Amino acid sequence: NARWSYLFLAFFAFALLAPYTISGFLLTGDVRDLYLPIEDFFRRELAAGRLPSWDPNTALGFPVLASAQAGFWYPPLLLLRALFPPEEGYAVAYILHAVVLVLGMYWYGRSLSISRSGATLAAVAFTGSGFIVGHFTHANILFGITWLPWALLLADRLAASLRLRPLLLLSFVLALTALPGHFHIAAMITAIVAIRLLMQLRTRYRDAPLAHTLWTFGWLFVPVLVFFVGLIAAQLFPTLELMR
Repeated sequence: NARWSYLFLAFFAFALLAPYTISGFLLTGDVRDLYLPIEDFFRRELAAGRLPSWDPNTALGFPVLASAQAGFWYPPLLLLRALFPPEEGYAVAYILHAVVLVLGMYWYGRSLSISRSGATLAAVAFTGSGFIVGHFTHANILFGITWLPWALLLADRLAASLRLRPLLLLSFVLALTALPGHFHIAAMITAIVAIRLLMQLRTRYRDAPLAHTLWTFGWLFVPVLVFFVGLIAAQLFPTLELMR
């Protein structure tokens, strides 16, 4: 039944990440050179009662809050930052995101009327794919891509219901793709979600003129983008300033 599928998928996600987190953390590449040092700086500044916006010890001074690499405002990291030291916090974050990703792919597959075994296979295939495994050392990519199936699920629900709740939830989930700090992933997911929403609306209004579908799409997706930008503004606008 579904309960056994959930347990199997959660165990798969845990087993996939355990060798890199439980028995020995990913002390290599960007994890060693970027995420953990920045995370340690975040914690020291917070402990001193300061917003960690400026690191005087990097590149003769660097606006680290604007770097969009190890997202300070990303909600799961905000929570784990208060509970664990940097290495343990990131290890827990890796495992939790793998579980959220594999379950999200499963539920999205089931929402498409794929069989339980088919949805399980799709979830395992995507979570254990070369893209995911190849980016184990890129935490911001892994954290951002975790929310892809959830965004697609909400896009389908928004197209089916045209209601405010899935619209707001979709904006929030898209924000979760951006706040880890890799805007490329967020942009790709937003584009995929926009295409999926347009396709679903076209199916819903197949007998109506194309202009009607496009109008409905704009009426739905523009507010999604407005709320999305508002939710990531604390990360987005400092980053844009740094880019200039």
